[in-house]
Amino acid sequence: MEILKSLEELSVVQNYEVLDFKTFESGWYDTLKVALEDGSVLHAREYADDTERTYTYSSP
Repeated sequence: MEILKSLEELSVVQNYEVLDFKTFESGWYDTLKVALEDGSVLHAREYADDTERTYTYSSP
């Protein structure tokens, strides 16, 4: 998954946790919790299939 590669390369990311991961015939869905070095937390969701790819980010 491209998003995980990106998170591993970013110096501002302290760590991340995959909260949910589902695959299906033509794609996947995941939910992540990302801890940033400034102490903030980012929640991310990603959906991808053969025709669409979307991301959603939020901070609690």
